[in-house]
Amino acid sequence: MRESLEAAQGRKPCPECGAIVKAGNLPQHYERVHPKARLRLSKEERREMDRAAVVRREPPAARVNKRVAGVIAAIVLIAGLGAAGYLVLSSSQSSGRLDVEPASWDFGDIGQVTVSHTFTVRNVGTTPLRIDGISTSCMCTTAHVDYLGEASPMFGYHQSRPWSLVIAPGTQGSLTVHYDPATHPERGHFERQVYILSSDPVQRETSVTIHVFEV
Repeated sequence: MRESLEAAQGRKPCPECGAIVKAGNLPQHYERVHPKARLRLSKEERREMDRAAVVRREPPAARVNKRVAGVIAAIVLIAGLGAAGYLVLSSSQSSGRLDVEPASWDFGDIGQVTVSHTFTVRNVGTTPLRIDGISTSCMCTTAHVDYLGEASPMFGYHQSRPWSLVIAPGTQGSLTVHYDPATHPERGHFERQVYILSSDPVQRETSVTIHVFEV
């Protein structure tokens, strides 16, 4: 049992003195402890000891090579990710960016009359911004855009009619949202969204929210 354990750990007894040493250390053991006895070994035994010594010396170099290769791979990966991130950041910074203010509006208590609110739509990027469409989350809500004196069609619930608008960098228009309580008979609090689809590379769909409380 002990011999099998020693073999599993790469150790073996010295044929001269019986000392348990690593197989790869036998040549050094013979040189230090039995300098003349090594000459009595057969050529095959000496060859086996020399092979064990070579195997013993190889792993550290192999480990170093693996570490170096791993470090190089990590550097290449980090550099690649950094370059990709830089390209994405540069692209977003040099593109049209949509900003809508405010992000939400509360009409408060309303009766059975249509109410409206106008939001500011601004291109805060450095290149033209294209608006590709507008839709709302309910038939009770409609919206349209005004820019440089021109008005878009009126958009409503899940509408996607062919229409687009280009807003120059640093300029703004307006988004007017209408809420008609007569569309449904219920009373109480309602929350609705208006969705704006644009060429903004960071957020292709921007939404604004309205709140009402029908009394």
